[in-house]
Amino acid sequence: MVSARRKVAAGAVGALVAVVGSISYVLGSNALPLRAGDSSADTDQLQTEANAVFSRFNGTVEQRNASGVIQAWTLNGAMDQCMSEAGYPQWDWSATRNLAPRTNALGTSVFFTDPQGGSYSHALMDVVDASRLEEDLRSEELSEAETVAVQGCVKSTPPTSDDTTSQQSTPSEAVQLRSEWWSMLTALDAKYGDSEAYASCFRDRADQIATPDGDHLTADTWVMYLGSHAPAGSDTPSTTDPPSTYSSAWNAYIGLEADVESVDWACRSPVYEEHSDEVLDAVSRFAVDNAAAIAAAEDGWDTIVTRAAQLGFHGQSGSLDGQTAKN
Repeated sequence: MVSARRKVAAGAVGALVAVVGSISYVLGSNALPLRAGDSSADTDQLQTEANAVFSRFNGTVEQRNASGVIQAWTLNGAMDQCMSEAGYPQWDWSATRNLAPRTNALGTSVFFTDPQGGSYSHALMDVVDASRLEEDLRSEELSEAETVAVQGCVKSTPPTSDDTTSQQSTPSEAVQLRSEWWSMLTALDAKYGDSEAYASCFRDRADQIATPDGDHLTADTWVMYLGSHAPAGSDTPSTTDPPSTYSSAWNAYIGLEADVESVDWACRSPVYEEHSDEVLDAVSRFAVDNAAAIAAAEDGWDTIVTRAAQLGFHGQSGSLDGQTAKN
């Protein structure tokens, strides 16, 4: 079985692409409380230790948010300056900066990702401000004069390549270590899991999942289904909104997610519970074997945070345009 979870989580630099659209960060959330009887100290320890090691080289939420600032300036800074010179100082280079969801280090694993952790809904909640702003920008209608200015600035400002953007915003060691980490998880899944048994179990229990359009989900399709059926930003709450304010669309979505994750967990929990100690050992060995590269990645993240601070970022949300000198 080719894991749909791995394809979504590891694709496009590990983004939860189908769930968070263009918010291109390594997926992450393990915030929903587990259901009674579904967790143990061992499973909690595995998630905690894996997240701690992964964050050291992949970046903390704050560091990855700083990376989003650098990405936005690298891609849009010259355009912002051109538009200001054209008479549109309100053009905001930081308006589409990426926000980082919380870390889920084992999120690309079929068998060892967080048990019923609500990773998909929580990733959406973590980046909802960016999702809403993107929706607003897509619906915005420019005046004819501003359209002409935009077209002129697009022609006069050279595009920035993905490689350049990545080099500016992510430590090279992090990119390499991330790839090695995912390879480790793939090997652990192959060693301890049984993909055919998981798929068969999911197929047998699929009638427990009531999808709004009657689709029959499988082990290979459920992750992509959650992504493609994510509510709009206007229906997505922030992490601080009380449940009493959730929209009907959001309640339906998290209900679907809970049903799907319940089936998923029922089909992989024996593997998880039997082999979590071995996976924890592998995580510890990874940290030891890659200590020098991890230290270099940490230094690289410090540099990125410093550069983002020069652009006016100190952990806050909202616009950064005009806060500091950008050169």
